[in-house]
Amino acid sequence: MANNRICLTCGKPYEYCGSCPSSLNLPVWKNIFDTENCKTVFETVSDYAQNAITKESAKVRLSKCDVSGVFKSNIQNLVDEINKENVKITETKENEIKAKYGNKKKSVSVMND
Repeated sequence: MANNRICLTCGKPYEYCGSCPSSLNLPVWKNIFDTENCKTVFETVSDYAQNAITKESAKVRLSKCDVSGVFKSNIQNLVDEINKENVKITETKENEIKAKYGNKKKSVSVMND
């Protein structure tokens, strides 16, 4: 059997035949994902994109996955969005902005032209 499937998450070709005797004991998700990691990443970003889970929940789920690999661009964009630091900017003075990164505060000067 040749590489007859393309993973929905990473785009990697892989072998799977749902009706072949060699695949009978494999999980059904192998029909669209090459690894369980890809399955979990896809489910997480899909749930996040549909607002079924919060960014924090998605971040926890992804922390248990290997996200160092190459994913399709739409999946990678969502992984990056989930893992991106929340930056809240509040203007405090005319030429000063405080940016809050988690629990750390950092003052940034703004130059007006």
